[in-house]
Amino acid sequence: PCILFLFSSLQATSGAPADKYAGLTIALIEFSSTDSIKTDHLYKTINISVGQTLNSGDIRRSIENLYKTKEFSYVEVDAEIREEGLVITFKLTPNFFFADFRISGDLVIKPTISNLVQLPIGEIYSHKAVEDLSSSVLRAYRDAGYYRAAVHPDIQFLQESHLVNVNYRAQAGPRATIEKIEITGSPQLDVKEILAVMKLRPGRSYRGVKLRKDLERIRKLYSGRGFLNANIRLESIHFEEKTNTVQITILVDSGSFVYI
Repeated sequence: PCILFLFSSLQATSGAPADKYAGLTIALIEFSSTDSIKTDHLYKTINISVGQTLNSGDIRRSIENLYKTKEFSYVEVDAEIREEGLVITFKLTPNFFFADFRISGDLVIKPTISNLVQLPIGEIYSHKAVEDLSSSVLRAYRDAGYYRAAVHPDIQFLQESHLVNVNYRAQAGPRATIEKIEITGSPQLDVKEILAVMKLRPGRSYRGVKLRKDLERIRKLYSGRGFLNANIRLESIHFEEKTNTVQITILVDSGSFVYI
């Protein structure tokens, strides 16, 4: 006969079967996994030992201690009677930990991946973290004007070390061009004058860094004209897939004129 205790996130799905073997002496303790794991140190982690009588409380505390190591994402416990007596087997699914992140392919953006986002190096692997980083890399390419870019993560699991390396393969595609720049709000100054201080022009390639510099140029224009409380910000960027073009809308509210 074999009794199975299942614990996930420290919650037992069945605690009653533990009573069947309660009071019996433990003859053997085993650890098993479909992955390569080291087990010598685990005997000091659990709350049971060979020669000890079994009780469900010690099993639960043992599982809690295994989870606290953060080495494992799932733990099962088998209890069965063999020729040698009562055998307890801990079936373990190990966690994997992020070790390295890289971008390969079309390296047309200046920031490295570590400059784009805080990398979860040393943290437990999760698919969500990989996808979140994919989105961050894709945003960086689009900010550089590559709106047709695609990013594909290659995930390498190192079974012996339980580490994970992620390589983001980037395909940039052609850089988008500017179709139109529109000024909205209450600018008071002539729109042509505002557009004249900008480096970006319709027909030129789009770059987010240049747009941010242009917004700062507009702020300096208004400040120099006495509109010290002017509100200048990017309202929207609309990308047209068919033509690979962007339409930029900038909100300008001049505010009141300040006499100095």
